[in-house]
Amino acid sequence: MKKGVLLGLAALLMVMTAPTTVLARPGQEEPQPQPAATMTAFNTPRNETVIVQRFDNRSSAPDIFNPYLQYDRWGAIRMLGFMYLWETDTGTGETVNELAAGPPEVLNDSYTRFRVRLRSGIYWSDGVEFTAEDVVYTLNTVKEYADKMPRAGTTKDQHKSATLIDRYTLEIETNRPDYYFAQNYGVWTWGAHVLNPLPKHIYEAQPDISQFKDSGPVTLGAYTLEEYDPNGFWEVWKLRDDWERSGWQVYTDERPGPTYIVYQGVGPEDKQMAAFIRNDLDTATFMSWDAIKGVQQRNPHVRTFSDKFPYFWNDDACAFGIWFNAGEVPFNNKDVRWALALATDLKNVTLSALGGAFRVSAIPMVAQPWMKETYFDPLLPWLQNFELDDGYRPFDRSYAEEMKDILRQRGVTGLPAAGEETDTLMGLGWWKYDLKQAEKLMLDAGMQRGADGKWRLPDGRLWQPILVFPGDWHTILQRMGFAIADSWKKFGIDVVAKQTDQGEYNTVRYRNDLLDMQLHWPQCSYVSPIQFMKELRQEYLLPPDSAEPIVANFLRWDNAEADRLAEQMLRMPSDDPRLVDMQREFLKLMIEDMAVINLSDIPTTIPENWYYWEGWPTADNYYSTPLTWWSNFKHVVMNLKPTGR
Repeated sequence: MKKGVLLGLAALLMVMTAPTTVLARPGQEEPQPQPAATMTAFNTPRNETVIVQRFDNRSSAPDIFNPYLQYDRWGAIRMLGFMYLWETDTGTGETVNELAAGPPEVLNDSYTRFRVRLRSGIYWSDGVEFTAEDVVYTLNTVKEYADKMPRAGTTKDQHKSATLIDRYTLEIETNRPDYYFAQNYGVWTWGAHVLNPLPKHIYEAQPDISQFKDSGPVTLGAYTLEEYDPNGFWEVWKLRDDWERSGWQVYTDERPGPTYIVYQGVGPEDKQMAAFIRNDLDTATFMSWDAIKGVQQRNPHVRTFSDKFPYFWNDDACAFGIWFNAGEVPFNNKDVRWALALATDLKNVTLSALGGAFRVSAIPMVAQPWMKETYFDPLLPWLQNFELDDGYRPFDRSYAEEMKDILRQRGVTGLPAAGEETDTLMGLGWWKYDLKQAEKLMLDAGMQRGADGKWRLPDGRLWQPILVFPGDWHTILQRMGFAIADSWKKFGIDVVAKQTDQGEYNTVRYRNDLLDMQLHWPQCSYVSPIQFMKELRQEYLLPPDSAEPIVANFLRWDNAEADRLAEQMLRMPSDDPRLVDMQREFLKLMIEDMAVINLSDIPTTIPENWYYWEGWPTADNYYSTPLTWWSNFKHVVMNLKPTGR
């Protein structure tokens, strides 16, 4: 931090007193910024500044940038400051050599030893060159401190040792065969899991790096932290004077367009709408469709990823779903989990949340195009013939066509054509909404209906499960949460719908003793589904009342056959032809157990403002994912150009 947090109060006052613009009514000429608005509330030129709505609206750790602590992971440092050995371009599925000069070299037949060569001429933002010494120091030191650093568990689990060979070369040994080394030690999807290179010259001077917040981080990316709000609502990042010596040099020799990038928690959706209309915001996260349409009536420069249904980017690596504390009564009974699925009116849920613009998925994985071809299409016949223990067939192949009929009645046009286009954009189907079968399963599980129609546990106590979901910092999941709870209440479940801020939401995720059910993004995969399958092993299970933070198996799923498959797959080369069949069998086990109620691929409603900046990703120019909270947002920043307004 260069200017210091003491400027926070001044900047906040500027936000509160910033000049406003008189809004035009629908049909009138678009609103124009007033001359006084040429500077932002952060004292930066507006036409040199990109303003991004924070994913979580407010950081619970605004002064922590040490990546192995519970750092500000949804702020800008992952996108603008951190760099990785290998970056995964989630728009194309390709892995890019970023800090590394090339792919890793495998040194033994067991895939446990690797040689890595680094690029030369990359410098930390304080002028010190990045070398192999930084990587060796990071891996070996983080492993040493792993039990004291909450985000170092994966490093300890994966990494055995690192050895310096020369200034730009090192060798790494893993604890087990690693056929996905470039992804594990680089990026799978949103950022690093094992290795975030630390500046050795900074961290080695600390007496205990597990206590080092790193509140003024040096960076390998093209931007540095200029200022942050100690209350967690915003950060200001500035382009390095020597940006061409940053890690971004591997991508471009052109100066990035924005001089400043602000990650700001603008506030609830109505405040985001107002900011868009005033051109005080360039891109937001997960706004509702009605809010986006309301903005577009006042500001035609605000666009969505596509101008056709389903309008939004649906190729996120993660899926929306509901996970359980599956070791706790009654969630430890798969009949109860299945009953909850069949008591979920997903059509109403998706209509309430986003006008039905979802790609639903009964298979617990995202239905991205290549995954659809590899996993979904081959599993469709099995889904259609799949039976529960009592012979009931729960799969509903007609879901998408029925949803299209509902949307037509609501006046929606441009819907996908029947057949492959519908399957690709809206999904292959979901589970039936069948309260009669759900009731049978509940009774089979020993649950009881009271005279008031409400469900009771086998011991006769009123069942009042808690469903946790985000508050207004994630409007789509917030609306889904209330709609799901409404479905279950109609079925007689006295569910407590609990919306939380981001801090509590994450705490529930990591603590069994605080969890009944949570609406989340339970599994993520891009390069391979082995990414989430390996994390569902039994070794990660903790007692249902444990207060110890969990590091994996957030589904709390206990299945011996799945555990055996995961262990076997981890010891097979990534190009082994048997892998795909084994992964399909793994998915079948998840479905049979209803290990998670998978709902849909994530419809990423990211409105983008083209008033000051052009070049945002679109369906017609799909050079990168549009996500502002994944590490590859750097690709978007490199493509943004000022409009001259």
